[in-house]
Amino acid sequence: MIINERITWIDYAKGIGIILVVYGHVLRGVFEAGLDIPIKLFTYEDSFIYSFHMPLFFFLSGLFANHLLKRSFFSNLKNKARSMLYLNCSLSSRQAKKQK
Repeated sequence: MIINERITWIDYAKGIGIILVVYGHVLRGVFEAGLDIPIKLFTYEDSFIYSFHMPLFFFLSGLFANHLLKRSFFSNLKNKARSMLYLNCSLSSRQAKKQK
């Protein structure tokens, strides 16, 4: 049995990245809605958030990509397809139950 230990700083970095993504989307939505945000503040915050949040996620995911390189392409593809199919089926069934 393999025990996965969480790495705290990576969890914190992911959390900060997610919060910044949400904040960036909210900031853009508020600005585009015409609410009162100074243009300099919007430009600074928007540029700051969007300059590094995606590279942060790429960096963090790259830390865990080593195990994927040890398996074949088709094994990884099959695993990802199975995960996506499971997620799609479970969300679809929940949605169908809500509509009844």
